[in-house]
Amino acid sequence: MFEIFSEAYNWFISYIGTGYPHILFLISLVCLFFIKGEKKEKYLWFCYTGIFVILYICPVTAKIIMDYCTGRNVYWRMFWILPIPAFIAYVGTKLIQNKSKTVYKAIMAAVIVGAIVFSGRLVYNNEVFEKTSNWQKLPPSIIHMSDAMVNDWNDEGMIWVVAPQDIVGYFRQYNAQLGMAYNRWNADYKESQYILEQMLKDPIDEETLVRLCNENRYDYLILPAAKADQDALISENCAILQEMDGYVICRLPFWKNH
Repeated sequence: MFEIFSEAYNWFISYIGTGYPHILFLISLVCLFFIKGEKKEKYLWFCYTGIFVILYICPVTAKIIMDYCTGRNVYWRMFWILPIPAFIAYVGTKLIQNKSKTVYKAIMAAVIVGAIVFSGRLVYNNEVFEKTSNWQKLPPSIIHMSDAMVNDWNDEGMIWVVAPQDIVGYFRQYNAQLGMAYNRWNADYKESQYILEQMLKDPIDEETLVRLCNENRYDYLILPAAKADQDALISENCAILQEMDGYVICRLPFWKNH
């Protein structure tokens, strides 16, 4: 149970990041409590927030939601059902409306807008966006690896490639001559599914992976350099074509033998 609680807490920390909109949300709850009237709204927001906190942080409900609703890797999406921006805007509007003079309304509006603006940071920065080096807007590593395989192939016909699942969708966007063992979501055939299962293992069983690739007549194997045992690949009669951009490209034994 402590593991589930810890996981929920860690996702909360990841969700709030370096900003403090969650603090503005709590301040808004306090402000709503002191606003005159609005009894129904107070009951609604306080009850809704309380129920959300219990469901999110309680290990029993958190485990049920992780396993059957959102999934463990995206548990932070629970915060999507907590309308933080809308609530802050609602309370801010009420605070402005409660001021009698226009100058006070303007000051209050400026304070609220300033608090919202400085509660986060600009998303259009170099950490999130970067200038693309190709018109397809693909990662440069895909361009480099594709060109390396095509130049090594130096022939017509399909080039069949086994690559990590998170990058397979990029290759055919760049060059339709490259055929992939599976797509970004799943494998269409039983044989491809076996290969995908081996690719997802850590550590990778090079002997089994290369055997499956050979049985299905694939030409190239791409592995993350951090997971690739090059000596083991060479012992399985693979030729190391290149190591680039954090990946190792291997020419498989059945290269050009479809």
